[in-house]
Amino acid sequence: MREIIKRIIPNFILNAFRDLRDRIAHQGKYDYKMKRDRDSSLDYTTRYDHKSIRKARKSILWDDDWQGATLATINILNQLKLLEGVGTIVDYGGGIGRISRALLANFQGRVILVDRSTEMRDHARSYIPKKMADDDRIEIWSDTEFMREMAEIEEGVDLILFIEALQHIPEPILDKIFPKFVSFLSPEGQIFVLGNKDLDVDLQARRHHTLIGDFLRKHVEVLREDIWTEWERGGETFRFKHPRFSFLCRKRMSPDETRSM
Repeated sequence: MREIIKRIIPNFILNAFRDLRDRIAHQGKYDYKMKRDRDSSLDYTTRYDHKSIRKARKSILWDDDWQGATLATINILNQLKLLEGVGTIVDYGGGIGRISRALLANFQGRVILVDRSTEMRDHARSYIPKKMADDDRIEIWSDTEFMREMAEIEEGVDLILFIEALQHIPEPILDKIFPKFVSFLSPEGQIFVLGNKDLDVDLQARRHHTLIGDFLRKHVEVLREDIWTEWERGGETFRFKHPRFSFLCRKRMSPDETRSM
């Protein structure tokens, strides 16, 4: 039935209907996507709280090929040499474990999957093979657990990934929590963001988007920016439905550190 509806009704009408549905579901102070009843100042959306793993998977990548886009992301990380010599990676907003599972298969370090959604974390525990989970290389935390546990880890983490995730966190909340992410990095640690070019949740119901690059520069040094449109697999070329923008960042260096380089 859904496929028939998609063929009959133009996309712009379907998109308008989805937007209206979301607005009705999340009415309140922040209108679009913001929960009316929030558990804390850092609680923001139920959009990805899917009890069905099928719906959870669909909400993560929409039109892109699941396996292909996942492989492309790992290829990007390898191309940028971000997995070399890394001990601990945080997959923030890791959802059902799409990227965490691929990381466990492609590097030998420790992965911490963080997601605010209880449903997504439950899906991750079933999506990530038991064999991978049993070797103590993966931990699955809520965002609250992450903030609490990371504050006790003195050496910090080597790499924090936001794969299709940063764009969905409202900017007022990001301004509060992003400095904490930066403080959790090891001295050589980095943050890597992949997804949209702008934040798509804000106080004005998706109006006046902030470019992610502009937001990041308020908090960190952006080392490089890239646009990814296609990837190779088995000799064939595959393309993202929409270009992906990436940002590689590190802590800002003090003047003394800059002079010593």
